[in-house]
This record gives sequence, C-alpha cells and structure tokens, in this order.
Amino acid sequence: MGMSLMAAVIGVVLLTSVLSGVLGMGGGMILMAFLAAVLPVTSAMVLHGVIQAVANGSRCLLLFRHIVWKPLGYFAVGTGLSVLAFYFLVISTKTWVVYLAIGLLPFLPKTWMKSFALDFLKPTHAFTCGLVVSLMQLLAGASGPLLDMFFQESKINRHQVIATKAITQTVGHSIKIAVYLPLIGSESYFADQKIFFLLLLTTTLLGTWLGTRLLARLKEEDFRKYVGYSIKAVGLFSVFRGIGSLVYG
Repeated sequence: MGMSLMAAVIGVVLLTSVLSGVLGMGGGMILMAFLAAVLPVTSAMVLHGVIQAVANGSRCLLLFRHIVWKPLGYFAVGTGLSVLAFYFLVISTKTWVVYLAIGLLPFLPKTWMKSFALDFLKPTHAFTCGLVVSLMQLLAGASGPLLDMFFQESKINRHQVIATKAITQTVGHSIKIAVYLPLIGSESYFADQKIFFLLLLTTTLLGTWLGTRLLARLKEEDFRKYVGYSIKAVGLFSVFRGIGSLVYG
C-alpha cells in the first residue's frame, strides 16, 4: 500500500469517524465504498471491520451510561441467525444489488414506512433488526441507513440512539472480521504496516471523540433533522455506488 493511498485512507477515516460520531451512521457506508474501490473485497471488509469496530467500541465507552440494554438480547439472537444464514444458505446476491437496496430504502414513501413503525425497543423489531442488518453487513460491509430505520420511532434521546447503535455495530463488525479474515489468504495489503495501523487507529479514536463532542452541542430536534438528511445523502451515494458496480464490475 503506497504512501498516497495510506494518507487518503487516514483522511477518509477521520472524516467518516466524525460523521458517525455525530449522527451514528453514514460514515461506515462511505468508508466501505472507498475501501472497496481501492482494495480487494476481502481486504476491504477486514480493514473496514477493524476501523469500525474500534470507532464504535470507543463510542460505546464514551457513551456507556446511555446504552439501552433491554432490546440487545433479542438483537443478538437475530444476529446469530444471520451468521448461520450467511454460512449455510446459498446467497448469490451481487454487491451492486445490495448497494442499490440500501440506497433506495431511505426513499420509500414515508406513509408506507410509517405503517411498519419500526422501533428497536420492541422485542420483535430488535430481533428483526439483528437478522436483517447483520446479514446486510456481512454482504455489503455496512448497513448504517438500514439500522437507522429501526430507531426512527424509538422514544429515546439522541445519546441513547448513538450509544445503542454503537454497540450493535461493534458486534456486527467484529463478526465481519471473523468471517472475512480467513479469506484474505496471501494478500499482502496488511503486511509490515504497523505504523500505518497505529496512525489509523489513533485517527479513528480522534474522529470518534470529536464527533461525540459535537453531538453534545447538537439540539434534539436538529439531530432528528440531520439524521434524515444524512440517510438520504448516504442513500444517493449508495445508489451511485451500486450503479458503478453494475456497470464497471
């Protein structure tokens, strides 16, 4: 991995860590798309998983007292089933299909979406979230916009939303690392890059801390509004990424 590419990765990691620290989503999808464009898929999945596990894990520690624990057991059961599905079912979905699916979800008619009234605090919704979001994470590398849809009707404050989403993402990305790491094989993108990884993890922690500081300055109503805008922006980004994958392979 050349110096210019390393610098670009570190810069994107900083920006996306700040974004995720403020809004709780968006950064992971953008980072995944960038890494997938410059690295082989398996390497991109592992590197993305490490960065996001560190970012979300540190966010959990910073906002630990705000985590809503009760639904997480149901989420874990759904996540476990998603891993089994990934291993034992024949999944032929192409990357471009996954990106387009994630990208189009935020643009479904609001009235149609409200009929589902997705609320992570409800056991069945938390279970479904674990099943669908975790499977999407294993297929596409990121699932922030989809995860956020399960919190739109949850009656909890922005700190609780960010903290609870962070712990679900920490688990999901850790599982992704375990699944894809054995598949890297002889790829040498991670060889002899100790200083790069140190800078990368330091940048991730810095971006997460900055994002958390900015979160404290954000008003509750502004938080909801900006999350909505962010979902749509990431949706558009994902659609173009999916089209690019379809056209260029």
